Amino acid sequence: MSGELVIEGGCHCRKLRYKLGWPVSSSGDEKVKIPARRCSCSFCTRIDGVWTSHPEASLAISESGDFPATKYRFATGTADFLFCSQCGITPVAVCEIEGREIAVVNVNTFDEDSGDFTLDCADANFDGESLDDRLGRRQALWIGRISWLAA
Repeated sequence: MSGELVIEGGCHCRKLRYKLGWPVSSSGDEKVKIPARRCSCSFCTRIDGVWTSHPEASLAISESGDFPATKYRFATGTADFLFCSQCGITPVAVCEIEGREIAVVNVNTFDEDSGDFTLDCADANFDGESLDDRLGRRQALWIGRISWLAA
C-alpha cells in the first residue's frame, strides 16, 4: 500500500461522525474502487444499509453534544449498530471478537465531497450463515483499526 484515501461521513445532524482511512495502492490515476455489500436482512433493508470494510482500513469515530450514539443489537447479537440518538441515522456497525473491536461503515453516510472513488455495490445475503462462519468472515474482512475520538 502506498497511502490512504480519507473518507469522512456520519449521521444527518453531524453528531456521530467518522473518518475512514481506506488503503490505496500506487496504481496511477485511477479512482479508488470501494466494494460495498447491500445486505438483504430486514434491518439493513429498512435502514438502507450498504456496508463496506477493508481489513487494512482505519476508522476514527466521534460523538458530539448531548446526543451520543445508541447501540442496537439484534438477530445473532454479535454486532452493535450505532445510530444517532438525535437524527436516527446508522453510519457504523461494530463487533468485538476475542477482545478486538472491528467495524463496517454504511456507504450511504459518506459525505458527498469525501474523495475521488467509485462504489462497487453488490447484493449480499447472509441467511443460513453459521455463527462461526459469520465471525470468521468479519475477522477477515472488517475494519480492524478502530479509535474513538472525543469531539
